[in-house]
Amino acid sequence: MPTKIKLDYPVLPADHEVWMVRPGAGYRLARAFGEASAIAPDVPLLDLPNGVLAKNAQDLDAQVRRGRAWRDWEKDGGRSERGPSRAAGDYRLAVDDGISHTRSKNTVLQILDVIPEGALIFVPGASLGDNALLGTVAAPTADRVPVVRKWGEKQLVFQGRPILNARHVPMRLLPPEITDHRKNRGIVASRISQMGLNSAASIRLYREYYDSFAINGGDAYAQFRGGDAPFPAATLDNLSTLMRYVIEAKVERERAEAEARDVAPIDATRLAALVWSTDRDLLIHARVNSPFGRVTFQSARPAIFAAIAFVALAMLDADAQVINDLANGNARVENVCQETASIAAGARDQADTVGQTLYDFYAIFGAQTCEQVLRVTREAVRASRGGVDAEAER
Repeated sequence: MPTKIKLDYPVLPADHEVWMVRPGAGYRLARAFGEASAIAPDVPLLDLPNGVLAKNAQDLDAQVRRGRAWRDWEKDGGRSERGPSRAAGDYRLAVDDGISHTRSKNTVLQILDVIPEGALIFVPGASLGDNALLGTVAAPTADRVPVVRKWGEKQLVFQGRPILNARHVPMRLLPPEITDHRKNRGIVASRISQMGLNSAASIRLYREYYDSFAINGGDAYAQFRGGDAPFPAATLDNLSTLMRYVIEAKVERERAEAEARDVAPIDATRLAALVWSTDRDLLIHARVNSPFGRVTFQSARPAIFAAIAFVALAMLDADAQVINDLANGNARVENVCQETASIAAGARDQADTVGQTLYDFYAIFGAQTCEQVLRVTREAVRASRGGVDAEAER
């Protein structure tokens, strides 16, 4: 059987949205959000039907009034055991609708209807010592889930929108352009990318949630994650050299095609000493010597994921078979990512690019260099106990 490489990273739309949703006043719903893996407006007792947008639900205004009454009851300490009426019909007449009602209703619509399916959701923690909740949001018409806030022997139930594949990230790992969003008390839900698509804050959240990913028509981010041990400096050097190897192979093939000539062999012994023109496309972001040790390689070319494929091939520990498949063009590459936000066609095209880059690498550098790269990469992975978003099999 031919060598098979399974990449696992999303290709995100260029306009992929990132939203911040605060977990209620004073972040009082933060624990409930985490337990339910959902986001919800801070309006209790909503009973909106599944499969219908909130804006089209009957008695929405009455339900918002009821929720506000119960929220006021909670703020008052929930002293009355019975609490306000639970019947939506008792709230159909507008008695004190005003800016508070409008804000509550708009928040319901924004969280349950407006945020698009697949958007990346950032729920901040109350302090830098807490965890943030990250995940992609289900469709507005997906079945809603209960979000339960408990205090003492009392509780209130909120209607939530599911967060898929939720992850918890320490707030202290996030930069100020992200954490500062939570300081605006007037913002409940807002697009983090509203000041410019693919802003620095959006990219940082993509990196925290997706690990490796690519922007359709834009940059690619390939991540190597180390274990709990200190990140060896030699590992970083070896991975950096590997990235230059694979990108230069792709660039050389493109140059040769543009100039209608054969691909020129490149002296592999000079690669580490040369400053390639592709350096401007390659940035290294690393947290080293920490329990969260990782390196994110950023490139304008999706060919960078061929380096991640080489890591997976090195761990397969079948060098002779791998090299034979690369020599004969038999290695198969696919992207198996199931992330909702991923563009399937883009993922397939990039997988084809990765496969072609691996063949170009072999054609330019030959079996000896392939063997060396596989051996050095395997040693780097073992030393750092690291991993990538790919695996290889035969």
